[in-house]
Amino acid sequence: MLAGGSIYWVIRGQIRVRQLVTGFRSERDDNGRTYCLIEVDHELVPTLLRPWRPFQGWRYLTPADAPPDASVGPGGIAAMPERMLAELRALGLL
Repeated sequence: MLAGGSIYWVIRGQIRVRQLVTGFRSERDDNGRTYCLIEVDHELVPTLLRPWRPFQGWRYLTPADAPPDASVGPGGIAAMPERMLAELRALGLL
């Protein structure tokens, strides 16, 4: 996970962004129970939208399931309207 692993965010039924995992820390809550704190980079990296069912808890994505990063900047794919991106995906063009 620390060698380039990311947490992918599912928002409104789509994987939309990812955050690079930067570390893990053991913490204790107010009742003394231990838990693992996952440290992530603050930067949200836009991805190509990929439909994904909402869920609770962890899901591990295989490299084939992880969406690629979206191109950003003027003229990049991330600048396209979401509806257009969905239509292009449905046509198999993205």
